[in-house]
Amino acid sequence: ISLKTALYNKRGVHTRGKGGDQERRIAERFRKQVDALQYTHPKIARVLNKLVETYEHEAEWHDAEDAVRKRLWNW
Repeated sequence: ISLKTALYNKRGVHTRGKGGDQERRIAERFRKQVDALQYTHPKIARVLNKLVETYEHEAEWHDAEDAVRKRLWNW
């Protein structure tokens, strides 16, 4: 199992809120870690940066999914 997968799966079971706010908060937490480690541990920082990208992508996806649901319910 890769470090990225292990850290991603560490989130475990969770409930959904509306939109991608949860994922943005997680991405921000990892972004701070990337900033702190990028010069001393660049390989770890790259792995964490991939997690930032993953969570930001998921946030956008959840935002789009929420918008579709709103349009369908208001139709």
